[in-house]
Amino acid sequence: MANSFFLTGERRLRLGFRLALALAAFFLAALFAAGARTGLRAVGTPPAVAMLLAASLWIGAHLGLTILLRHRVDRRPWGGMALPPLANGRTPLLIGLAFGTALLFLVAGIQLGAGWIELTRSGESGMAAGVAAGLAGSIAVGFSEELLFRGYILQNLGEEMPFWAATLVAGVAFAVLHMFVGGFGLGFILSAVTMGAFFSITRILSGSLWFAIGTHAAWDWAQAYLVGLGAVNHPAQDHSLLHVTQHGPTWMVGEAPSIEGGLLFTLIFLAATAGACAYASLRRRQLGWHAPLRAEGQGNVVERAAFTDPA
Repeated sequence: MANSFFLTGERRLRLGFRLALALAAFFLAALFAAGARTGLRAVGTPPAVAMLLAASLWIGAHLGLTILLRHRVDRRPWGGMALPPLANGRTPLLIGLAFGTALLFLVAGIQLGAGWIELTRSGESGMAAGVAAGLAGSIAVGFSEELLFRGYILQNLGEEMPFWAATLVAGVAFAVLHMFVGGFGLGFILSAVTMGAFFSITRILSGSLWFAIGTHAAWDWAQAYLVGLGAVNHPAQDHSLLHVTQHGPTWMVGEAPSIEGGLLFTLIFLAATAGACAYASLRRRQLGWHAPLRAEGQGNVVERAAFTDPA
């Protein structure tokens, strides 16, 4: 009885427990990196160097734990994570970085044109090193969150439910995680689910997570270190090249740290998602999952191809 509660018929840990372990691995890696950064700062390491090293440790720790979970707990091939080596993902990563930065600047431009924000230049010296190190930190966040939500969670959900349902649940989980961190309202759930749908679709179209990682990282980086939208009306928390004073309606533009909670951001992500769906339709790519392939006479899955791609 106890075994059936924890294990499936093929002696595999049940979905809920697998997802709980993935979340634990995510937080463990983040805490390890935060502790390393604090220790490095305590011994006099320059802040930018400490951030860069901590970002590398976060990526390495989370990747290692996810590989362990995928092989030992999921008992599935790594290919299901849609994360090929960086040598094969460098181009989509760079395209994603450019796209995410452009998307954030588009949002800032709309707000500036509407008179909803005022921008002033930062007078702080030595900002360049912080901005560069901030990119490393943002890549670590984008990498870990995409590997968790659009990698491990989406794949495990998608093996047991339709693609649209897996995308919805993964998006809600992503939003709820940020709400627990603090400062994120219910409006963030809508934009986060829409953003998650866009990232899920681009995972299919590009065949990997690297575009989503790049877009996610660039959005966070431009928001926090270039434009300053991540700290609107909170100058003490602002480390960006520009400072933002926001006058726009919060129902439309949100407020820090949940600027994505406004309707403007939901519309932007909806447009991006619609564009991705249109591209998929033009390329005649079906947004779905392959059934697992099983060895004859055995219960072990020998191959998992995550997505249907008839092109």
